[in-house]
Amino acid sequence: MYKFILSATALSMTFGAAHANDLRPALESYMQSEISTWADDPRLVAAVTAQNEMTGGYTQGDIDALDQAWRSEVGAAERPTITPVISNQVADFLREQVAASEGRITEIFVMDARGLNVAASAPTSDFWQGDEERHSETNG
Repeated sequence: MYKFILSATALSMTFGAAHANDLRPALESYMQSEISTWADDPRLVAAVTAQNEMTGGYTQGDIDALDQAWRSEVGAAERPTITPVISNQVADFLREQVAASEGRITEIFVMDARGLNVAASAPTSDFWQGDEERHSETNG
């Protein structure tokens, strides 16, 4: 059994004149029909499993150092921490999903069990998502 977190930001979803309360069923339906099918992609599963094995023993200090390195690289020409996350087979797959969503999804990133980015369709502002609600709400 494997454990991973897939976070898709659907900031651009438009549902006409739907009221805010009507968005939840539409989002849940989209999640079930489209996004949940990605979870079984062997590339995604393998990448998360491998990273979980690698980062399982990281201390909070290790995580903080990686996060700080990532933040310092945002917008820089040299990005040794960011590049492996946005330039891999899973990141390519995620960009394909963003493109296929026809504007419904603007960003996708996959986190490991610690909340560290495994792959992303584009650089995120930080490497460690584990301190954010999107990780704590989906990890458990």
